[in-house]
Formats: sequence, structure tokens, C-alpha cells
Amino acid sequence: MKRVPLTSQQLLRSLILWPTMVLALTVSACGTETKPIEGITPAPVQEQPTEDDVPCTLTEDSPPPTLSISDSGIDIFLECNAAWKAPDATAKDACGQPLEMHVYNSGDDDGDGIAGCIDPDDFGPGPSTSINGLYYVQYLAWDEFFHVSSVILSVYVENCPE
Repeated sequence: MKRVPLTSQQLLRSLILWPTMVLALTVSACGTETKPIEGITPAPVQEQPTEDDVPCTLTEDSPPPTLSISDSGIDIFLECNAAWKAPDATAKDACGQPLEMHVYNSGDDDGDGIAGCIDPDDFGPGPSTSINGLYYVQYLAWDEFFHVSSVILSVYVENCPE
């Protein structure tokens, strides 16, 4: 290791800065009690804005939307020929604003009350409640930056005669 000689100015600077740095670290670690000086009014302390005060703005780095599905959960079990209705679901962006929910393979994707096996506008027929099996229903939501969230429900139809 090569030693670099210190000039007298560098040595003097380090002798002055070293105790100042130690004092600053000690004060910041231990804290100090300040007493008001007579005749001087301290400047008012400006409060920093909290997260609630700052308006939320979506960006490319925002987290994806959150999806909430009604009480049914992601695994649904139906008895043979039981009525099927896709659970209600909601979506919100990272700022808590509601988003449009897209439902696929539910049997009535456009919400017009006509089942997917009859309605050409629907995507997928949805669960067939008269045939044993596993059927999938997908929920999707995306925000203006195309952050996507998805949930796939597993709908099990059981106890149908073979």
C-alpha cells in the first residue's frame, strides 16, 4: 500500500473536522435539550405533508389493481343442476378508484341475462350445472397503465348422474 504524505493544510483540516464530526454524531445520537432564548421568538415549525394530504397519482410504477370477490372464494362447489350465478366482484386501482371488471367464461359475460350457450356476445358458455366437472371463470381488471390483476375461480359441479 502506497502512503501519500499529508500536507500541513490537509493535516490541519482533518484535525479540525474530526472533533466536529464526533460532536455532531454524539449530539444526533443522544439528542439535545433546547431552551428558548429570551427575546427571540422561534420560527414556526412547518409540518410535513402526510400521505393523506398528497393526492394519489397512478404511474408506470404503481402496483396492480386489487380485486375483491364476494364471499364465495375461488373454489366453488355446485350440486348437479343448482343455479349458477357468477359472484359479484369489484376492482380498484392503486389510488382506490373503481375499475371496470371483466368476467370471462361466466356464462353471461355481458350481463344481459342470456346464457353464453345462447348469447353470441358472451365469451364462453360458463359452468354446465348438469355435467360433472371443473369449470373456470376468470376475472380481470387493468388500470390506465395496463397493470393487470386476475383471479380464476374453480367451479366444481358434482353429483350429476353419469
